[in-house]
Amino acid sequence: NLFAETTVSTEFGLDARFLNNRLGIDLTLYKTNTKDQLFTIALPVGSGASLAFINGGDVQNKGFEAVITSTPVRTTNFNWDFNVNFAVNKNKVLKLSDERPRLVVGGDSFFRDFVVEQGQPYGRLYSRGFIRDAQGRVVVGANGLPTYTAAKSVLIGDINPDWTGGISSSFSYKRLSA
Repeated sequence: NLFAETTVSTEFGLDARFLNNRLGIDLTLYKTNTKDQLFTIALPVGSGASLAFINGGDVQNKGFEAVITSTPVRTTNFNWDFNVNFAVNKNKVLKLSDERPRLVVGGDSFFRDFVVEQGQPYGRLYSRGFIRDAQGRVVVGANGLPTYTAAKSVLIGDINPDWTGGISSSFSYKRLSA
């Protein structure tokens, strides 16, 4: 009963060039929804299988991209191209499945879980936390080590960058490029 993933995307853009193509700007706004993604889920040991595939999800990505291209120097034999790009992408898991609004899709058995959960960004990482006393201090056990919670319930991070960007520069002389 598995379905193929479906992606629907809408994009608006502007590409403008000036000064005989020596300066350009490329702007893009987009929104993408991917539905019926395949996830693996752990099954009870007594079932005879360890994992099962299920369809689920409506993951939405919205973002903005900007690229500025330039050729500061252009002669008969020599060119210098300089480009800058910047992008922001925000995603959100709009829906997983009615039976499982939260899936652990990776991690280890002791400290980390990679979790996909409805209503949150895709790519959140959870871990065990330290047990603290009433004053907020970490409780140390008889063995001299900090004590930790049984559940991996502390959000420790998100795999999504706030933004991405880059700068590139290239030079060419006749047929040689660097």
